[in-house]
Amino acid sequence: MVKIKKITQGLSEVNNRKLLSEMLEVKGTNKVYLSTAFATVNGVELIKDALQKVGGNTEAYIGVRNGVTSYQALLALKELGVKVFAVDTGSDRKIYHDKMYITVNDQSATLLTGSCNLTKGGLLTNIESGIKIDCDLSNKEDYHFYSECLQQLLDLKKLFPENVYEIVNEEFVTDMLEDGLLIDEDRTKVRRVVGKSKTRELNFSIPSIKTIIEKIKNKKKTKAIEKVEDIQDEELVITVPLHSEGNYNVLSYKEIWKSKPLTTRDLNIPSGSNTNPTGSMLLKKGVYPIDQQTYFYEKAFSDLHWSSGLGEKAHFKYAKAHFDFLIDGVFIPGVELDIKHDIRTDTATYLQKQPMTHLSWGEAKKLIAKSHLLDQIMIMYKNVEKNGHYLIKIEPGE
Repeated sequence: MVKIKKITQGLSEVNNRKLLSEMLEVKGTNKVYLSTAFATVNGVELIKDALQKVGGNTEAYIGVRNGVTSYQALLALKELGVKVFAVDTGSDRKIYHDKMYITVNDQSATLLTGSCNLTKGGLLTNIESGIKIDCDLSNKEDYHFYSECLQQLLDLKKLFPENVYEIVNEEFVTDMLEDGLLIDEDRTKVRRVVGKSKTRELNFSIPSIKTIIEKIKNKKKTKAIEKVEDIQDEELVITVPLHSEGNYNVLSYKEIWKSKPLTTRDLNIPSGSNTNPTGSMLLKKGVYPIDQQTYFYEKAFSDLHWSSGLGEKAHFKYAKAHFDFLIDGVFIPGVELDIKHDIRTDTATYLQKQPMTHLSWGEAKKLIAKSHLLDQIMIMYKNVEKNGHYLIKIEPGE
C-alpha cells in the first residue's frame, strides 16, 4: 500500500530541495521524470549535485512561453545530461502548470507532487504544499497507481506532439529565446508590482512572514562591485498598474545605492520614550565601496538643482527630488523630498570620515516608520527616463 506524507515547506526543516535530492540519491535509481511549469537556473543549481548522478536517466518536461522559464535553466539541465522536453501550449492564455517529480528503481517508485516548481522559491524559500508518495512496485495496487501517474505525463507527447518537443541542443534553446519562449536571466527582468496604492500611506503594514528557510552556500560567484560605475549596471524594470485606464506603465531604473539592514534611526522609529526621531536618514556607505562623504552629492544626485543655504546655513546645499516607493511589493506614488549636503571639509564630522548627506523623509515618514521594515534592505534607484525622479524599494534581505 502506498505511503503518503504531507509536506508544507517553510513550517519545518523539511523542504522540497531536500526531498527531491534524497529521491534522486536513492541507490539503484534508474529512471527520473521531472515535470514543472517553471524552471530557473537557481532552481536547477539547488539539486545539481544529486541530479548529475542520474542525469542520463532523466526526462524533464518544462513549461515554456510563460515569462518565467529561462534559457539558462534549460541549458543547465542539458549540461547534466537530462533529456529535456518543452511543453508549449502555444498560448499565453493558458500554460502548462504541472508539478510532478518521479524517481524509480527496481523495487520502488517515489512521487513528489504539489505546488513547487523547479525554482529557488519552489524548492527552498516559498511556502509550498506537497505530497510525497512511496510506492512498492511489487504491490499490484501501488504499481497501478505509479503507472497511471506516469502514463498521464507520457501521454502528453502522444496527444500533443507539436506542443511537446525535445530540446536537442544549445542552438535550439537559443532559437527559443529569440522567439520569446524563454527569458534570459542575464538581462533585466520586467517586474510587475503586486499593486499600486491610491494613497500616499499604507493602511496595511504586514510583516514579512518568518518561515524556516535552509541556508544554502552559494557556489556561484556573484559579480563583485569594485567601483562606483559597477553599481549602475544593476537595472530594475517594473510595470505599475494605472487605475484609470486598466493598463500598465513600464518604468526603468538604474540602481544607485543599497543599504545595510535598516535600523530604527534609518526608519525614524522611536526606540524609547525619550527618543525623538530626526525626520531624516543619514545616507551612509551601505554595501558598496563608495566615498560616503561625496558620492550622493557628486554622483547619485548630481543632476539635481542644488542651492546654497542662507546665513548660518550657507555651508549646506539643498535639493529636491521626487521619490516613488516600492514597499511590501506595493508601488506607492511618491512625494517630493528634501536632500541636504554639508560641503564643509574642516569639521570634526568630515575629518572623522562621517557621511555628509541627509534625506529628509517629510511626507514619506508615515510610509517608512514601520517596525516590520526593520532589518530589511533599502535600495535606491534612479529613473533612467526622468531626471530628478527616483525609486526607493524596501525588501527583506536574502
